[in-house]
This record gives sequence, C-alpha cells and structure tokens, in this order.
Amino acid sequence: MNLLALCVSQSLLLLVSDDFVQLIVDASCEFPDVVSDNQRSSVNASAVSVNGGSDELLTSANIIDDLSSLSYMDVSIRCNANEICKPVKALCDSGSEMSRAKSELLNNFDCHVVGKVQLKPFTGDSISADVVRVNTANGCNCDFDAGIYMHCAMVADLNDEMILAENAIARLLQNGFEQ
Repeated sequence: MNLLALCVSQSLLLLVSDDFVQLIVDASCEFPDVVSDNQRSSVNASAVSVNGGSDELLTSANIIDDLSSLSYMDVSIRCNANEICKPVKALCDSGSEMSRAKSELLNNFDCHVVGKVQLKPFTGDSISADVVRVNTANGCNCDFDAGIYMHCAMVADLNDEMILAENAIARLLQNGFEQ
C-alpha cells in the first residue's frame, strides 16, 4: 500500500493511500511557502468515498483544490506607547467575530484585561478568555500613531500567534492606505 502525507497548512495534514483519504486537523508539520503546480499534480492517488449511497471516485488533488488557502498578514503589536513593538505573522480569518492572540505572546506586555468572552469553536465546549486592548499596526511599522486599537481575546493553546477577525483586517488595511 502506498501512503502519501501532504501538509496542507501548518496544522492540517492530508494522508492519501490506495484505500483512503484522511484529513488530520491540529497536526504539526512543516509546510513550504509555495506548492508548485508540479508538486500539486503529482498528488494523484485516488480513494473511494461513499457519498449518499453512491461511490464517488476522489483524487487527493480534487480535495486539495476544494480547500481554501490560508492568508497571513505581518503586523506589529504592543499594549502601550512605551513598549517595544513585537512583529507577528497573524492568520487572517474572515469568519471570526473577534481577534485572538496566544496568551504567551502577550506575557511581556503590560496589557490590562478589560473583560471576558466565551469563544465558541466549531466543535467542543466554549472557551473562556480574557479580553485585552492591543495596539496593532500593519507590517513592521512601530510608530504608535500608525496602529489601531482593537480588542483581542487571549487564548492559551492557540495554534497561531495571532488570528485577526475580518473587521480588524479591514481596519488595518484602511489605516495603511490613509498613512
């Protein structure tokens, strides 16, 4: 039996064999910045999936084509004007209602908790998180006036350092154009 393991993202692994296709979430794997068309087309193993009682032939290339690519944005964060800004590669999440940051990322900052929020993941129990106000700037701009203030939930076991909600992304991009 042939087995192909393909990292789809930093935390998503696709296993393909002659008999099955399995998507593993929260996998730790290295992922190249760019997957060339040659690499993508070399993924040609097939699997049979039962869909509504009928067999449907799937290829791993078809499955990969159906996945949305992840988008990241370089930002700089800090909580107060007297702090040194920290560069962060933040995941852009158009489906999020609130931005989130890994708790450890904010350990060296003087962030004040302004509230609590219950985060509801797509599966499992809700997560209680502290909400802090952070200054975030597009790119590596450390000018305090260049950033925006936003509320951010602090999450201990976040897979990425920071996840930006759609409204934060729009504000950061708008702020960048006004500069």
